[in-house]
Amino acid sequence: MEKIHKFAHSLSLSTKYLPKPYDWFHFIWLVLLLGGIALVFFFSLKDDKKTLYISYIVSASVMWAGELVKQFLSTYDSSPVGVYSWYNFPFQFCSTPLYTFLLAAILRKGKIYDYLSAYNSTYCLFAGFTVMIMPSTVFSYSMTINFQSMIHHILMMTTAVAGLRVYAKKFDLSLYTGAFAVFMINFAIAEILNFIIPPLTGQEVNMFFIGPYMDNVKYLTPFRKALPYPIFAGLYALVFSEIAAGIAYGSYRIAYKKKKFY
Repeated sequence: MEKIHKFAHSLSLSTKYLPKPYDWFHFIWLVLLLGGIALVFFFSLKDDKKTLYISYIVSASVMWAGELVKQFLSTYDSSPVGVYSWYNFPFQFCSTPLYTFLLAAILRKGKIYDYLSAYNSTYCLFAGFTVMIMPSTVFSYSMTINFQSMIHHILMMTTAVAGLRVYAKKFDLSLYTGAFAVFMINFAIAEILNFIIPPLTGQEVNMFFIGPYMDNVKYLTPFRKALPYPIFAGLYALVFSEIAAGIAYGSYRIAYKKKKFY
């Protein structure tokens, strides 16, 4: 076990440097993000559906590889006996592409594929964008984790852009309702985990950053303190859904300037 701990520690590339928003490290990844979006946009001009499907395959593969490394490090780097931290269980909002991208890559087409793609192109786009402009919650002293996190969120956004290239002209109330259903399923799973993991493991978790037992996101703290928990959680879901609807509506109007969304 000691050898695994030492290997995990060396793999984590731990340093005394903690990246900060908009320092040189963050700036490099912002440039790579813009380059990735431009690349996806270029290929989608030739074949948007193929570009989206390839994006799903590549993104799901890279994301899962990175997540497995992250889970290994979270288990063995901080503890010589390998204690798993349930806080790091992969079901944050930005973890949902691990499942929705993979499922879309498996399905390839159909109604569920369309709903997943609508979710990936709206909800996931906003979630990825939020982290890329406010990355302090994902930065750590482990450079391996920092690389994994930045690559993960860049793939979220580039794949979302590929999705918008396909679905901007297709967005209507029915398609958005499907995206909303995907979100609510993920939201419900996150809440179930928030309530059952602590009593079962003795560890606090904060899936989707709305867990009732932990408050570690300063942007949400004022709302937690001001509102009863059910209203806070409902407001969280409502705001994200309104923004996702705005993305769907905006992309649709850009694609069809004179047509209505409904």
